[in-house]
Amino acid sequence: MPLSSSVEQLKARVEELTGVHANMQKLLYKGQLKNESTLKQAGVLDGVKILLMASKVEDIVKLAAAASTAPVIAAPMVVPKVPLSERPEHRKILDKGKPDDLEPGLFGRKLPLPAEGLRRMLTSRGDKCRLTFKLELDELHINTNERTQKVQMGAIKAVTSEPIKDHEEYHILILRLGPTEKSNVFFYWVPCQYVDSAKTNVRLEATPTPITEPEPSIPYLPPPSWIDDAPRSVQPYLHLVRLDKPAGTYLLFLPCGWSIAMASCSPHAVVAPATTFGYLALFGVGALVMRGAGCTINDLWDRDLDKKVWRTRSRPLAAGTVTPVKALAFLGAQLSVGLGVLMQLNWYSILLGTASLLPVITYPLMKRITYWPQVVLGTAFNYGTLLGWSAVLGACNWQVCIPLYLAGISWTLVYDTIYALQDKSDDIKAGIKSTALRFGDNLKPWLSLFATTSVAGFAAAGYANEQGAVFYALSVAGPAAHFAWQIRTLAPHDPVDAARKFRSNAGLGVLVLTGILADGALSAPAEVESNPIELDA
Repeated sequence: MPLSSSVEQLKARVEELTGVHANMQKLLYKGQLKNESTLKQAGVLDGVKILLMASKVEDIVKLAAAASTAPVIAAPMVVPKVPLSERPEHRKILDKGKPDDLEPGLFGRKLPLPAEGLRRMLTSRGDKCRLTFKLELDELHINTNERTQKVQMGAIKAVTSEPIKDHEEYHILILRLGPTEKSNVFFYWVPCQYVDSAKTNVRLEATPTPITEPEPSIPYLPPPSWIDDAPRSVQPYLHLVRLDKPAGTYLLFLPCGWSIAMASCSPHAVVAPATTFGYLALFGVGALVMRGAGCTINDLWDRDLDKKVWRTRSRPLAAGTVTPVKALAFLGAQLSVGLGVLMQLNWYSILLGTASLLPVITYPLMKRITYWPQVVLGTAFNYGTLLGWSAVLGACNWQVCIPLYLAGISWTLVYDTIYALQDKSDDIKAGIKSTALRFGDNLKPWLSLFATTSVAGFAAAGYANEQGAVFYALSVAGPAAHFAWQIRTLAPHDPVDAARKFRSNAGLGVLVLTGILADGALSAPAEVESNPIELDA
């Protein structure tokens, strides 16, 4: 029959062939076919198979008659349900024992899901996995060493759980992804305090259980990283200095690099390339050490506030894996190494560098008293724009260093405001202030203002240092384009996008440094003087 025929006409034809009345038929092809649809509208093509589900009227009558005369049969014996943890297919996974570093299960507690997800559980294959509920994407991410599987929340038909016998503080979590039990996916050793939150976050029709805030004494595991493979005794300290998150180190080093590079191509001095790269390496070590020290200072100040913020509650001091006394001793070691780096410079730079400790120490306090703590952070993170120049040439050229410093501070106001967008709701509850809260609905106009100020600062510093066209193309126009992309595409209410945009600023800083170095290389004299400036011993 033609594809323009209706489903109702098709049923009439089936009735002629089978004797089954049209009203007793169900025709299935990619779902049930509706009478008013044409075959073409239903996607039916020549040669496809259509499933017929139907019964004849006489068969139904016979069945009813048989049922009325059937003898009464005793109800079958109810077989007790065997707990999942005692069934062989689950027992073989549980007999492997609890995974190393599994978070303790806490009876009687109902906690929100950790921001980093549920970690170190086992799959049905015995592999370690992590479950991350990406509510902003309406997805559940199942991470193993081999792959990441993304499951739409709407595809999860049910979430149930069952305590593990003799280890009732842990559960087996079951996700049903289809209509039958064969579609069940099992996760073993889920701490019981997160089970209700897991069910609620999947948005099933269940009565939400009140969620309480975590107690300060409960330790939390940090997100997975390469640090997990380091000796367990040093892991908390590596997490304390954020060694697996290098973006902060890059953002501290790059202003130093700009200043060193601009000093090296200053029209009033001739600096050997070996000296330039020697200082870049020295300041790279200093940035790594002092960024770690800054993190330690920040976490000592904020260890109570960090417990109230999802993203920071796993930090070692907040989680209790490092005590304040041990952190202070560790800080002393970090500052000693930083002092050793500083002592490689001239005395002008040593005195100038010592003054940088003031904003480093006071920045965490500013979050409690002003909505502009990013200004203080900017003065600390961009101090290298002063120090780099004085290290190379013995004293600052303020006509170059001041606009470069202001460009860096404005840059910090952009990227750290974006960074703070991740924690806005938690910051409000914890009483933490930031420019992200201060700017509110006027976020993008403010960011545009500081981006413009930053680009103008780069241009003014380049003009004072007599930079060439390459500098303006890469170190001025390049950041302008990068800022425009960041601000235009920024999704203020998406923490994932905010983190991505924040990290991209390392690329902006590298673009500025590349422009300075390239411009200096193209405009350098053919031969360097016989007595170029050398790296201080």
